[in-house]
Amino acid sequence: MILKFGPFELDPDRAELLGPDGSVPIEPKAFGLLCLLATNADRVIPKEEMIEKLWGGRFVSDAAVSTAIRQVRQALGDDAERQIYLRTLRGLGHRFVAPVTLSAAARPASPEPPAPPTPATGRPPTLAVLPFEANRSGPGTLAQAVPAEIISSLSRLRWLRVISRESCFRFAPGTTPPETVRQVLGADYLLTGRIDTPGARLAVSVDLVETDGGTLVWSDRFEGSLDDVHALRERITATILAALDLRIPLAEAARARLKPVEQLDAWTAFHLGLSHMYRFNRADNAAAAALFTRALSIDPGLAPVWAARSFTQYQAAIMGYDPDRASAVARALHDAERSLDLDPLDPQANYAFGRAQNLMGRPADGLPWLDQSIQLSPSFAKAHYSRAMLNLLTERFGLAASDVSLSMELSPLDPLLTNMRSMQSLAFAASGDIARAVEVAELAARTSQAHFVNIMGSIAIFQMAGRDDLVRHWAPRVREIRPDAAAQNYLAAMPFPDRGLGAEVRRALIAAGFA
Repeated sequence: MILKFGPFELDPDRAELLGPDGSVPIEPKAFGLLCLLATNADRVIPKEEMIEKLWGGRFVSDAAVSTAIRQVRQALGDDAERQIYLRTLRGLGHRFVAPVTLSAAARPASPEPPAPPTPATGRPPTLAVLPFEANRSGPGTLAQAVPAEIISSLSRLRWLRVISRESCFRFAPGTTPPETVRQVLGADYLLTGRIDTPGARLAVSVDLVETDGGTLVWSDRFEGSLDDVHALRERITATILAALDLRIPLAEAARARLKPVEQLDAWTAFHLGLSHMYRFNRADNAAAAALFTRALSIDPGLAPVWAARSFTQYQAAIMGYDPDRASAVARALHDAERSLDLDPLDPQANYAFGRAQNLMGRPADGLPWLDQSIQLSPSFAKAHYSRAMLNLLTERFGLAASDVSLSMELSPLDPLLTNMRSMQSLAFAASGDIARAVEVAELAARTSQAHFVNIMGSIAIFQMAGRDDLVRHWAPRVREIRPDAAAQNYLAAMPFPDRGLGAEVRRALIAAGFA
């Protein structure tokens, strides 16, 4: 994808910045910073996020960050006085303020190789789960029961191919190299585990590796009492399922980035789109929608892709990316319905259709679809979160609290974690625990991916708690992200009934200056 602003074109895939006179020289760190700022033009990037993304979170001096910022300005012919492209917001960070448009990379024609044929659909990533190792004193049945349960549960997902138990359990645990599993079963990923019993404890270690080269994608360890083995088994299985739902798409997106966009097959375009979808800014949402549209142009029968594109339209409506909200709502509903028509047993299709009802101000109508999504995939953290949101909007506060807690427990690194925290803070406020509501609302607002809806929800909590200091601190951040922000924008995203908690939230936002 090419990002265009002013007379410049930024090509992250080719690590190239083009100006009116051709290639513009720029240092690697400054180029990375420019990509970070330009792809997040709808929000302020704090210094901490720059350090995390560009320096891997290592300690660096303020001078190093300032140098990279200065180099970006020099490359663009900008300076700290004019701030045409890069605006400094003291105490907050920096924001890219020039309008950014997105387009597919235009590759120059070449007489040498002919244009590649239209990519095929490809296939979803394939996972093999082998029986776990167990020491002699360990519960041997658990070494087969846990992976068998994982295989059974994952088989309900439509974006992942899971090799059957009968084929996987032909391999001896702990002795089969990943490349052998790839050759025999055609698996892209391999999940292995080991069960130990130190004393009266039970410890389970799991590894997810890529079979092409054996790269470790994810690893974790779980411990508990042998007396509570069944509860531990359920927790381990649920956590592994939620982790795979996050880690495998990230690994697939990393692979897809190595290919030109025009060579992506339908499934790799889908996974690359997922890596853009939850960044909650206009450019990334447009990039995700474009990649999903490409996938559907190759194979319009992929239900998970229709469900994902529905979410980009949902986001366009909620965040105000599309000035014609009614049109964005109609597209979100259309794509969700298409996904459901293609595969009524797809958890993501049911999730998309249930969530889309919120756009119509009918949250109660969405609950049965989210119930169905969770019944199909009990560890689907995003469905639990969305059900928490709809339960909150329909004043089922106890159910909302339990659902959002479970979503965060299942997926503690979920890309929707900020939204989950926002929902949890509102659930605490509804139960009268305003101190915990403020604590969680602050966490939500401070997260680097917080968007204006998250922060406005936090401001409502701060106002209700009488924390004028926090209201004064965060209100300008909302204005920076969305200058026209008003209570009605928040309530369009969160259509509370005009009573109880909904009335309190409305009054709080108006009192905070968002009339």
